[in-house]
Amino acid sequence: MRTKQLRTLAVAALAVAAVSLAACSSGPAAPSVDPSAPFDEDALVAAAKAENCLTFYGDSTQSTLQQWAAAFTDEYGIPVTIVRNATGPLYQQFAQEAAAGQAQADIVSVLDHSALDQAIDAGWIAQYTPQEGDKVNQDFSRPGYYYADQSMTEPAIAYNTNNVSPDQVAELKADPMGYLADASLKGKIGIVAPQAGMQLQAFWYLYSDGPEAGDYGWDTLDAIGANAGLISDTVTVGNAVVQGEMDYGLPLADTYLITLASGGAPIGIVYPDPTVAVASATAIAANAPCPNAARLFQEWAVSKAGVQTWTDVSKNAPMREDVTFAPSYEDAPWFVPQPADPWLDYSTDQEFLDSVAADGDYYDKWNAAFGYSG
Repeated sequence: MRTKQLRTLAVAALAVAAVSLAACSSGPAAPSVDPSAPFDEDALVAAAKAENCLTFYGDSTQSTLQQWAAAFTDEYGIPVTIVRNATGPLYQQFAQEAAAGQAQADIVSVLDHSALDQAIDAGWIAQYTPQEGDKVNQDFSRPGYYYADQSMTEPAIAYNTNNVSPDQVAELKADPMGYLADASLKGKIGIVAPQAGMQLQAFWYLYSDGPEAGDYGWDTLDAIGANAGLISDTVTVGNAVVQGEMDYGLPLADTYLITLASGGAPIGIVYPDPTVAVASATAIAANAPCPNAARLFQEWAVSKAGVQTWTDVSKNAPMREDVTFAPSYEDAPWFVPQPADPWLDYSTDQEFLDSVAADGDYYDKWNAAFGYSG
């Protein structure tokens, strides 16, 4: 069922993108702008407007992406087609199209920076430096290729506030991963598998083989796996918690949970401490069907206006220091601050990278622990 669902999503996304491409290819050819020439904003805007199209592949929430894109459209009059999916299947779709020489995305935005690095090595990401690229967080950017212009995400545990009692919340907060291993929670936990992206691989590895293995390890993951009532992608698991079908869900992007909770969903948030951290980064696809519009979007996305818009619609902390952020939910009962010291070294931890590589053994071990065959 899961495979069929992903195939259906991919086919639908391809169909939507094809409509966008058809729009790009109609009418007179757009003026050419050399990205290596001195920056000329007026020329870039004119060329992008002549293309009048942009296809955005993203793994953030649909509503947030749509609102962000709508602000770009309001500014420049250029329509944006959003193709949204979980990180893993979205990147797989992008890679398959790029490898076949049938690029359909103009902008790619995903949490998995290792995937973007692989795409750069394969020649699927265009080299481009926006004028204010150095103003966004450089810890999660690769200058000249991709830029962290959205929110820093730390995976968290969600719980349904209608299903979970205050005493259970207290136990969860006291020892999040240990509590979820309790046999009384059998069938009540929604799980997002590590196959969905590098930040999820790092999260599970952190507690199975990484820095927290001494206190938890595979015994804890085996016990959590025995309690799994659902294993799927972030949105499916998140919706299951909101609907009360699952009492708990993990690991879920806190940026996504904040969007749900601030919108009134019955969601509470607890961070395992430590957790990991990453930020969605935008890149321009090589051979983008609408390259000028893609460059203009990248310029806007890293600008103060673009980052401010993302901050406002996502209700998450900005990736530029000069952008204002005054959340109204800091006193809400579901709000907890992000852990101050997330594990960031996974991106250079060779044992971790080898374990989750295509020929590594991590997925086999995780699948066995969780009874998963996806």
